[in-house]
Amino acid sequence: MHDYRYACWVSIIGAALLLIACDKDEQLGSCDVPPADDYPECVEGLITISYVIDKSDPWWIEVQCVDDQLHYRLNTGAPIVDGVDYIVNGACDTVCFFGGWDPPESCLDDYDEDAWVEIWRG
Repeated sequence: MHDYRYACWVSIIGAALLLIACDKDEQLGSCDVPPADDYPECVEGLITISYVIDKSDPWWIEVQCVDDQLHYRLNTGAPIVDGVDYIVNGACDTVCFFGGWDPPESCLDDYDEDAWVEIWRG
């Protein structure tokens, strides 16, 4: 009987630690990643639009911390020659774009291609 009480206490403490760990905001560099219900308006708009448009390619949104600010890469799933990925800041100002027929913008040098973190895919 003594062994069961010990196992019970270990389980309770483990569950409490798990809840505490899950309650923290996710960090991305020096930026806090906002919860899904607190994305900038333009990000929310793209997610909303994606549910009403019949699309064959997946859409996705990625985020990266640049100069202590979150920048969002908005991809509408359009084919590379037709589509453009926009990068916006938390105020929904376009800070960079690439894709389509134009050569890459020099603003892409501000981003690490491997540091993008996917936060949504539709």
